Order: sequence, then structure tokens, then C-alpha cells
Amino acid sequence: IIADTQINDVEDLAGNPIAVDTDVTFTMTDQLATLVFQQGVAPSVAYSGARDSVLAADQPDTNRGQDSVLLVDGDDPPGTGLDKATLMYWDLAQIPDGVLVQSASFDVKVSNPSQGPYSIYQMKRDWHETEVTWNNFASGMPWATPGALGLDDRGAIVLGNSDASTVGTRTFVLNAAGVALIQSWIDSVVPNYGFIIADTQINDGLDFWSSNALLPADRPRLTIAYREFSGQGDSDGDGIYDDSDNCPLEANSDQLDNDADGIGNLCDLLVPATTLPAAKVAKQYSYTLTALRGQPPYTWAVTNGSLPSALTLDSNGVISGRATTGGYTATFTVQVMDSTSDTATRVMNIKVKNRSSCYNYCHTSSGL
Repeated sequence: IIADTQINDVEDLAGNPIAVDTDVTFTMTDQLATLVFQQGVAPSVAYSGARDSVLAADQPDTNRGQDSVLLVDGDDPPGTGLDKATLMYWDLAQIPDGVLVQSASFDVKVSNPSQGPYSIYQMKRDWHETEVTWNNFASGMPWATPGALGLDDRGAIVLGNSDASTVGTRTFVLNAAGVALIQSWIDSVVPNYGFIIADTQINDGLDFWSSNALLPADRPRLTIAYREFSGQGDSDGDGIYDDSDNCPLEANSDQLDNDADGIGNLCDLLVPATTLPAAKVAKQYSYTLTALRGQPPYTWAVTNGSLPSALTLDSNGVISGRATTGGYTATFTVQVMDSTSDTATRVMNIKVKNRSSCYNYCHTSSGL
């Protein structure tokens, strides 16, 4: 990004004063940064912001916050139909304000694999690691539904799924909804109460090491990639910086680009649907086509079919002339190209009417 600005009372890297009112051109770089959160490991060995626990239906009043292994199962003990779910949380205070999250995932060290997959959801309660149980999220404070199954306990949207079909380190990737949730935590839109991994219908249990694991490398690890800075800002407020946004002046957080031309659907050049006025034989016709969005100037052409006889379309989008034959409808395709070479087309019709029988001379019934 190249920018021009006026700076005062500063020095260059060599320590030399820069003269007052000096115009300086400089380059700002939009950087992708990554932070890893792992108990006792990262961002530093002093990090202690991770917590986790197991909710066990067969031990509804037992706290499992100090377990070294986390469990997820829809039927444990086998044949009982009782569930186990895992709560996970990382303190993200070390992520700077104003960043834009690009991706997020967490790695776990699996000791008992599962074909699963188990689903990941948002937690909505401020659960306490040393107090949480199947019945309560904190001492004397019950879940809306035991097991954190209530809509006030957890989110309804799946944020990702477990991928743990083999032992060893496995990565659970958060989807767009999961990334958006982390962004909302960083922006302080909603509080961060972490995740729950659960599924009441799966009976193939999953075990992995917790943040209390003896070996620090075995503890769950959350990785977040984000953009630290963009010199162009976010003009349309859709959460995507202008220099990465395929439609910077129209909010389109989904960045849909069906024709893969690098321009978002909301900003793609468009010829609007138009009912063209009818033409009459030998009568002067003139109509100017319009385009929406794109970058003027526009250049127009007929790419398929034909205009009515003796009518033409010039490069400025003006259809003009005097039709020579009537009694039919001409169908044709117009194309518009903008200054970036983006194009758009539209099929159009012009009905041509015959001239009236008294075109040259009409007289009234008075005999004149």
C-alpha cells in the first residue's frame, strides 16, 4: 500500500530529524500474524489461560476439571445411553484489538480415537473449571438443561467437527461460523466462554489429553491466524479490509464471486433488465442503455442476434435510427465492457410496429 502523508517532529531510522512539513512517501504492509495458545507453552511458558473439563451424565454432581484426559461419548458407560461432553476454553487477551481473524483451529493429542465426528459449539455460560458438573456450570448454579444442553447453555450452530480417527495429534478446524465467533470475542461483542464438544447420538468414544496433561506438548493447542493491519481500512464495514475485499464499497462478508473474476457479485458490472420502447416504421428511434456498477466509461456492442432493420447501437450505448420494416420483434444480446475489461450481457427485445395506413395523408369524415 503506497500512501502520502505529512509528518512533523519525527526522525528517520538513522536518527536524523525530518524537516517540518516534509512530504514523505512510505509503504505500509498488511501482515498475517499467528498466535498459539497452549497451557504452559504458548504464547509463553507463563501462559495459564486454558481450562477444560468433562461433563459426565453418570456422575452428575462430580467435577472433572482436574482430569488429565478429556472424554466425549454419546453412550458411556456402554449401553446406558448416558453422555459425556468436553468443555474447552482459552484466554485470548493477548490478541491485539482491531485485528481481523482469518482462520482458527485447535490441535489435540488423541489417546483413544473415534470415527465420530463430534460437533463443536459455543458455550454461553461462564463455567468454572473447578466447580462445573453435569448439573451445574458453577457451584449452586444449574445449567438451563443438565449437561449444558439448553439453548441458554450452548449455541445451536456447529462451529466445526472433530477429526480424530487415529491416535496422535489431530487438528479440529473451525468453520466460518467458528472464525466469526472468535472475531466477536476479540471485538468484545459477546463474552468468551469457550467451546463444548459433544454429540448425543455417537457411541464411539473419543479421548484426548487435557490442559492438565503431564507433558506440555500433549495439551490442547488453539491456533488463530489474523491480519494485524491494513492501510486501507474497511470502508463498507463488512469485516474485510479494503485491500482484500472484492467489493470494498458494498458490504459482502461472504465475498461471493460466482464468475471468479475477482470482483464480488455485489460489485459486478450489470446490465439491468429493461423493457425497451417499441419502434415504429420510418419514425426516429432513440434509446440510451444503462449499466450498473463497474468502472466507467462503458463500451457497448451487440454480440448476438440483430437489432431491427436500420437501427444501430453505438459504443456509448445509444440505439438509434429509423426502422424500415415492421410487424415483428427483434431479439438480440448486448454486451457492456467497463474500463477494467469486466463485461456483462443482457438479452433484449424491441417490437417494431407498422406505420398506420394514413401515414402519408389522412383526411377527416368532413370530406376535406
